[in-house]
Amino acid sequence: MDLSPFLARPAARSSSALPNDRLSKHFPGWPRGDEITIHHLLTGSAGFPNINSMPDYGTWQMFSQTPEILVEKFRDLPLEFEPGEQSVHSNSNYNVLALLIEKLSGRTYGEFLEDEIFTPLAMTHTAHHGDPTRIVAHRATGYTPAGVGKRID
Repeated sequence: MDLSPFLARPAARSSSALPNDRLSKHFPGWPRGDEITIHHLLTGSAGFPNINSMPDYGTWQMFSQTPEILVEKFRDLPLEFEPGEQSVHSNSNYNVLALLIEKLSGRTYGEFLEDEIFTPLAMTHTAHHGDPTRIVAHRATGYTPAGVGKRID
């Protein structure tokens, strides 16, 4: 994910988050936060276990989740490797980045996307699904799991 378009926007620039910032700068007390940088999150090299591979993820993903709720599920787990030693896809990195965006912008992740990306780029048929009560015209929905081997629409 290339964040350079966001860093150029005034709202993002004022947040003063830099790729070499350690998580502990923005989240004091984060386990191993002095070792993990924003760059590690962006490159999949933080070492977090992939939340999508956790045993209960199938249940969690059926309900609306905030970045804070998702991050709580893996924040205190052991890292799978030392920060910077490997680069492995893990959606957990993006959950932490979404939480950081919320903290720095003072808005929900969905509001940030709407204000800073979708509206300026005239993406009128694009929305973040963080608010399950929001009605989005012509919205395409995915499938919802209904048990092992079964899917319902």
